[in-house]
Amino acid sequence: MVFKVRLSHSTPSSTPTVKGLQSVWQLISWVVAGLFAALATFLSLHQIYQHRQRFSKPKEQRKIIAILWIVPIYAINSWLSLRYVHASVYIDAIRDIYEAYVLHMFLSLMFTYLCSQSNNESNNRNEKNEKDMNQVIDELDEDHKIIHHLFPFSCILSPWSVDRSFLQICYRGTLQFCFFKPITTILACIMEVYGLYNEGSFSLKSGYIYISIIMNMSITRAAYVLVLFYLAFKKQLYPYGPVPKFLCIKAILFLSFWQSVVLAGFAQFQFIHNFGEYTTSDVKTGINNMLLCIEMVLIAIAHRYAFPYNQYHHPTATTSNNNNGGGGHLGRSLLNNHFAVGDVLRDVNESGFNVVLPTGFVPTTREVRQGERGGFEKEEREEKEETTVGTSSTCSAEGKGVNDDDDDGWRL
Repeated sequence: MVFKVRLSHSTPSSTPTVKGLQSVWQLISWVVAGLFAALATFLSLHQIYQHRQRFSKPKEQRKIIAILWIVPIYAINSWLSLRYVHASVYIDAIRDIYEAYVLHMFLSLMFTYLCSQSNNESNNRNEKNEKDMNQVIDELDEDHKIIHHLFPFSCILSPWSVDRSFLQICYRGTLQFCFFKPITTILACIMEVYGLYNEGSFSLKSGYIYISIIMNMSITRAAYVLVLFYLAFKKQLYPYGPVPKFLCIKAILFLSFWQSVVLAGFAQFQFIHNFGEYTTSDVKTGINNMLLCIEMVLIAIAHRYAFPYNQYHHPTATTSNNNNGGGGHLGRSLLNNHFAVGDVLRDVNESGFNVVLPTGFVPTTREVRQGERGGFEKEEREEKEETTVGTSSTCSAEGKGVNDDDDDGWRL
């Protein structure tokens, strides 16, 4: 990455002066960006560690931890893209895909908050008195059972009823971003190989402009359903401080997408130029990655206030069962405790698709024998009732006969 000092176009790029200046700027940018990336990573890993040490609410905290991981991923990824600027399109694919994942994880966290116990009640995970989303909807007052669209969508769309269909729309609104983001990222990599992508170019012959349009539409829909979801359940979500959390997620979306678009506009109007062996696109990409390394420190600091760990119990203050599933232990499922993979699969199911869901149920020999004698009839009836309810909450799906940390098995 190079911050371009405007040089005369008549200066040949091969002169020792330009090469020397280029080398100096490279070294400075790599070192500075590396220091900021290391600081952002340290702050986030410390916060993740503290949440793991206070893993008293796995349903909430594993989603929070999944959100917190975006800072180390972005910081390290941006520094690598800065170091290997010619391969940045391929390196950035990792952070772009995870960005979509985090946006949906925020909605899933809001669902969990709505289903969880109030802050004044016990945090003991063995107390199974969470609500499901049907109960939450039933408790809404009449004014909040209808959600009106925001301008300009209110001119063409009629109000939506806040019911199970509305919840499915919200799920699908964020999941479609998780679907389109990897696809467009892969397409961008393929077009880059064949020289058709031209990142930062607004020419109709380049793939960049079409990818940008698709992603802009997808991001807009995902962000819009999040806003409607908040407006519908603003009163219930107020104790959990959803606004700072949403602003942190929104800031990352802005920094990752719109910042690159703005810099591409600067390059289009020749405010950013080629420098030495680096093209205008390389310089623009380098500036963006440099800024992201710095900005991730600010995001990491903001996360400490938006997703505090002090409100959760330390293992020494909780039951031994809690220590077995959380605290300083990784638990049985690293992916689920750090990235909430099982929760996302449940969310896909809640959106209307049928998938295989993870559980921690592993029957013993005695239970198998009881099952052969009809001992599992009651559980089978409960499973049938659960499937006939329709769309319920993620929390409700997690809370029926499934240990929060035991996600090694699978069930249909």
